[in-house]
Parts: sequence; structure tokens; C-alpha cells
Amino acid sequence: MGRTTGAGAVSPAVRFEISRAEGSLQLDPVLSEALCQAHDARLKGVHCAFRAERAAGEGELRARNRWWTQAHTLSDGYQPVVCLADSIRRRADAVVLIGIGGSDLAARVITDLLNDPQHNARHVAGVPPPQLHFAGNTFDPRRLASLMDWLDSAGLLPRTVLVVVSKSGTTLETNVALRCLAARLGAGWREQCVVVTGPGGSGASSALGGLGGLLGELPLQPGVGGRFSGHTEPGLLPALVTAPGDADAVQARLDAALAGIREADRRFLLEPPDPDNTAFALASWLHLTEVYGNRSTLVFYNFLDSEPLGAWFLQLFSESLQEDGRGLDVIPAVGPTSNHSLANGIVRGPRNKAVLFLRWLDLDTELQVPDVPGLERTGPSLAVREMTRIHDACYHATAEDFAANGVPNLTLEIGRRDTAHVFGLLRVLMDSVAVVGKLQNLDRAQDGSIDPAKDRTYLQDGVEGYKRRMLAMVATG
Repeated sequence: MGRTTGAGAVSPAVRFEISRAEGSLQLDPVLSEALCQAHDARLKGVHCAFRAERAAGEGELRARNRWWTQAHTLSDGYQPVVCLADSIRRRADAVVLIGIGGSDLAARVITDLLNDPQHNARHVAGVPPPQLHFAGNTFDPRRLASLMDWLDSAGLLPRTVLVVVSKSGTTLETNVALRCLAARLGAGWREQCVVVTGPGGSGASSALGGLGGLLGELPLQPGVGGRFSGHTEPGLLPALVTAPGDADAVQARLDAALAGIREADRRFLLEPPDPDNTAFALASWLHLTEVYGNRSTLVFYNFLDSEPLGAWFLQLFSESLQEDGRGLDVIPAVGPTSNHSLANGIVRGPRNKAVLFLRWLDLDTELQVPDVPGLERTGPSLAVREMTRIHDACYHATAEDFAANGVPNLTLEIGRRDTAHVFGLLRVLMDSVAVVGKLQNLDRAQDGSIDPAKDRTYLQDGVEGYKRRMLAMVATG
């Protein structure tokens, strides 16, 4: 993809493209032309609705839980994040991010994709950036106990900062981990704690914000749901805190992130079927795959050595689009690792799957495969020695084999593994889910009326039952 000319283009280097679709959805040829015409008209109607919503302004976007589409436009809106990130970098040798779901997954995605895989091991005491650890996403005590013991034995507790992310401020998994870590830090734990929580007010939204004496506090922006918050404070703060380099690295990473978000936003405003509107093109395929291709399972195949993106997309898709007994089941996969676990089931198992590949064109690192005496006969002959080229050959072979076996698949190409593309990709995927929500009428009540405040794409109550039962059990013993 990569056509970024015209007004508002940010950078010709920021690239997202639907590059190839393999396999057939096997639509009835008699219906195909009429269906495509109706579908294209529906896409344009959805696009007009989103543009009208944008024109209505900030209040309307917040009321619809869609302020995440414009949060990047606030004048100096991210200066508090930059200042807090700088403060944490000066104060900490170790940061523990405490959160779950949308308060946790995006930070894992961003830091896993962008930071050195040996980020923590390479840390030098007193030199930014600090180590980054995660907690608060489970009740299994093993990792948390080990982390606390290690921070203690390594002498890092005095220079550990807790970053607690919770919209409600009362999420039990988060609260349990915070209590354990605060107790280990001691009486002055507030001075080593930052909270990112819901805007001030009464009740649960201010439960964390009312603690007082904290190292720092950031409000979550109204109109931004947890699973749509990755490119706002919950994702940006850990990304900036762990940016490699000196103080200038924080602003540089923010600038690159915003460039990617702006480019994704520019593309979203292009009228479909413009091929550069990546989000609409992807949403169209996802919708047709489920509704007319009779597929019930989507394999999200991130062809990269990074698992968190699949977990993040699973939450985004499931909580936003699985309603009324409908919605694709998402199976996260990574290539080529999952070729040795999932590929057989995709090719030989139930014929209910479609595959979305994410292909990264520039992996930012290269290794040459050398000749080693004594190992000549331990593997196939290699005319290609660059690992990235072998990796890409594996992607092409996988996509082609799936298609040859009747498994429809689509490839989303991402230009490079860097900050602009990672943040832009999150925005493209969130936009795609938003479009599918409208195509599947999740913004409509049973009588056909539209109530934007009740758009189920941005709500979810399927988890409330287990929460009530669990809280009753732990309250009574």
C-alpha cells in the first residue's frame, strides 16, 4: 500500500496494505453481482455515518464511546504523559504495570514489538529506560510471588515504580496485585505508585484517584473504552517509559506513534472502495467471510515472533463483535511457530476457518545463516541465507498452501516493525472492528432504532455473571 500522497499525508514510509486474498468464499455466482453492489452501497453508507459523527464534534464522539478516533488531535493532549514518563524514567530501575484486559494487553503488544527482547536483561542501574514487568492479570500467585522476591533480592524495591491501570479502579485482579506489591514496598508505597484511572467523580471511577500522595496520576479519557485505549494513556505511558535512549527518546517515540495514528486516521476517511482505506477493506472481507462465506472461525496469523498482538486482537474482536449468538471465533497464531501446531487443523480439520495473515515487510533485523563444518547434512541445502527471506518464503508457502486446500485467506501487509507502524496498526484493526459492528447492526435495537450510547460494539456485559458469583464467594469465604 503505501500511496500516502495528497492533503494530510503524514509520511510515505507508513504503509498498510491489503495485498492478497487467496481462496474463494464460494458465493453463488447468480447472487454475487447483486450482492457486491448492495454490499458496496452499505459500506458507503457506513462511511457516511462515521464522517457525520466526526463532523458532529467531540461531545458526540465521547457519547458514542468513539473518542478514541480523535484523541490524538488534542492540543498538547499528551504532554502530561510525556512529563510523567520522564519522571518515572528518572525515578525507577524497575516498573511494574498492574492491569488486566485493555489495561494490560496493548502495553504488552507495544513493548513486545518495539523493545529489545532483552530489554530487562540489558538494563543498567540508574540509567533509563527502566525494566518493565507485568502483574495484575491473574489470581495465580506464582509469577507475582517470584517477581516480588526477585525485586527484593536484587535490591530494586526502593527504585521500583508501580503503574496501576484500571478504568473502574476496583478490578479485583488488579486490586489484589496492587495490595501485594504495595505491602512489599512498605509504608511509603504511594510515593512509588502511578495510577491511570477513570476521570474524577464519585464512586468507583475515583477509587484509585482519591488515594493521595501518589507519584503521579493520569485520567483515562472519557469516551475511550479499555479495549480501544491502546494508543492513548494505557499504551503510550509504558511505551514512552521504556523508549531506548536519553530524554529525547521519549518525545521521539511519541511523535512516531502519533504519525502512525494520523496516517491510519487519514486512510479511514477515504471513501470506500478506495484501496488505501485499509480498515474498510479488511472489515468488508471479515463481514463477507462470516455472513456469506459461512465461516465461523478466524485464525489471526501474525507472521512474526510475537504473541501479545493475537491476545489483544482476540479481546478486541470477541468483546466487540460476538453478540446475539454471532461473531467469528478468533484463534491467535504466530508464524511460523503455529505451522507446527495449528496448520494441520486448518488444512485437514473442519471447513469453518478463514485466515488473516499479518505480513511485516521489514523486520528491522537480519541474520545470515552460516556454513558450520559438520552440520552440512543436518538440514536442506540453502541458496537463501538471509533469515528474513527464509521467513518470508515460509509466509508465502503457508498462504499458498492454505488456498490450495480451500482455506480462504487475506494478507494485511505492514511496512516495518517500528513505532509508527505498530500504533497505526492498532488503529487500523480497531477501525475495522468498528466498521464490522455497523455492518452487523450492533448499533441497532431489536426494533431497528439506533441508540449510539447503546452500540454493543463498545459495550459488553457477558462477563458480569462470573464477576458477581466470584465476588459473592470471596466476600463470604
